[in-house]
Amino acid sequence: MVSDANSEINATNYYIRFRETLGLTNSESKAPKGMILQPRIEPMLWARWNNWLQSQGYLPTANEGNKSTKYIGYPISQSILRKADKAKIYELVQEQGSINQWNIDSLMSYLRRNIQVLTPHLRDLLTSERDDQRFEVIKKAVQDALDDEEAIQVSLEKQIVSNPKFTQNISTWQKSDSNNSAKAQNGNLTAQIYRTEGDFFNEYPNFFLYPKQKIGVDLIGANVVIDGVSTSLQKGDLEGWYLPIFEYPISSEMLNQGTTYPITRSPSNDISTCLVFDKRDFWVLIPDPDFPESGIYASFGKVFLGQTFILLCRKELVGLVERLQSERLLRFNSRTKAFENNPDWVEFHQCMILSEDWEGVDLGIKGKELKDALQPATTVEICLTGGLRVPHLKAWLIEDVPTLKIVSSLAHQADVLIFDDLSKEGVPISRKTVKTNVPNSDIFKINGTVRAGRYEIRVNCGRLFSQKVVNFVNWDDLEIREPLRRERLKIGSWTVNGSQIYPLVNEGDIYE
Repeated sequence: MVSDANSEINATNYYIRFRETLGLTNSESKAPKGMILQPRIEPMLWARWNNWLQSQGYLPTANEGNKSTKYIGYPISQSILRKADKAKIYELVQEQGSINQWNIDSLMSYLRRNIQVLTPHLRDLLTSERDDQRFEVIKKAVQDALDDEEAIQVSLEKQIVSNPKFTQNISTWQKSDSNNSAKAQNGNLTAQIYRTEGDFFNEYPNFFLYPKQKIGVDLIGANVVIDGVSTSLQKGDLEGWYLPIFEYPISSEMLNQGTTYPITRSPSNDISTCLVFDKRDFWVLIPDPDFPESGIYASFGKVFLGQTFILLCRKELVGLVERLQSERLLRFNSRTKAFENNPDWVEFHQCMILSEDWEGVDLGIKGKELKDALQPATTVEICLTGGLRVPHLKAWLIEDVPTLKIVSSLAHQADVLIFDDLSKEGVPISRKTVKTNVPNSDIFKINGTVRAGRYEIRVNCGRLFSQKVVNFVNWDDLEIREPLRRERLKIGSWTVNGSQIYPLVNEGDIYE
């Protein structure tokens, strides 16, 4: 419904499009006959949908429209981003630089600051009553839209490099029916990299395929077929991701060539989609955003200023990375081989972006993608570190809350405002001016104590703005719970599971 992007939804246009989708005649502008029985059945059906959502622990989302949109308001309320909304996001992002320079939190803050130029639908999404679950869904939809556009632009850049005569601009290329391969590929799942440290007997790290969820596509329980053997996709600990595929570590050959694995649904085993692991020259691996102290790194997204990360890259890029360090844009502590028997891939450890001033950096055609991936957006970041986490609640215990650090290379101080659920609109419970790039351990204390609850942090740093939600809980809020999965380590004829050790009698049979 792109033509309705800057106006009210037109009920007549809606049913014309509805008929086109169902393959009915589109000469009429009314609902099909089966939908106009008296009394109208839509309210009852959508009420059942809302009841089911509530029974599953979700928030009801279907709402009736007004006047001419009374009945079509229900399906419209289920939409997240329309094509026109995505186009407006792309336009705003491209005005500020490359698509891949943004991390999702910075982008959401940027959209809020430019709320007046967004489409009406986007404005409604971002200004409606705040709810954590709903906001995460919106954020995931924006991230998916950005990922889709980035894949298209990367494909375009490759065509330009391979064919200098290819001079069509991006907008023309996007509309071309003959260049939809990148969009078609976006129907597949992409696999990123999940990194863990080596075990007792291996000094080299382990890399695993890390399938990324796609909004609106539920493949939990589907099977990924690797080397003729199936392994099922399981819901991950982190929102937006499946569990890593621990059964099949990534080899250096997989990094060199990239690969595609079919995904099948039992019992038919029909191939519904594919898991695509792209061939790249480098991977930026950042700490788990929900548990950065875990030692787990993965290609979760864009690195931000002041964040430590690991850079996995081909040996051919070593000179470019060292050049970035010599120009004091990047810092790293050490460089090691990533694989025992293959020197072609190396890791740079304890990397950190030191500056946002990358405008004069020219790494040539070969290094352009590396520069775009590492160059931070002009933003301010909110970092929470330390404290005693409760991972499954995405919270901290009030007895040991995290320290807060505002990261920016453009300002020496920032205003930090803290809001809680009981705050009156626009009135923070705390307002402090802090130095940037310096940890603050008492920022969450109100009258000397920290109270349990949900808090929103808003940071103003000159023209820059950022925000983050943090939750604090009491010990009384905790419950004994079974682990989602059990990690087992085989050592000879024994299996170690936490503090328990079992003799391994037969493959797959474990006895206490």
